[in-house]
Amino acid sequence: MEIQQDHGHSGASQTCRSRRLWAVFEPRSNTSRRNVLQYELIEALKEADGCVNAAINAPEKVAPESRLNPDAVVHAITAAGREAYYEPSTDSIIDKLKARCTKGDVIIIFGAVRTWVTHLVQDMGNTWS
Repeated sequence: MEIQQDHGHSGASQTCRSRRLWAVFEPRSNTSRRNVLQYELIEALKEADGCVNAAINAPEKVAPESRLNPDAVVHAITAAGREAYYEPSTDSIIDKLKARCTKGDVIIIFGAVRTWVTHLVQDMGNTWS
């Protein structure tokens, strides 16, 4: 398994198609916490074989009517036939990835990488790039 970080949200699915691709989306920036690009986010995450959406960082800084709706994102992706999960905590993200990922999978993290990634790499014996 390989873990990558993508700040620019590039077309990673095109480079990994011989392997299962998992996306982890962590909405931390001002833009990613808002619903203005929610449709585009859904379309992008549907390209992965599975995705895990983390809790919105500091949701109180965005008005509720402007805030990204993680439940709607997960619902739209699963309706398209892909695996999608909302995990509210670091531990639950790691547990979900451990349960769903297998040898040879690629995990791409969109957003800020926190120290939990180090634990994931260590726990699963993976490579980081």
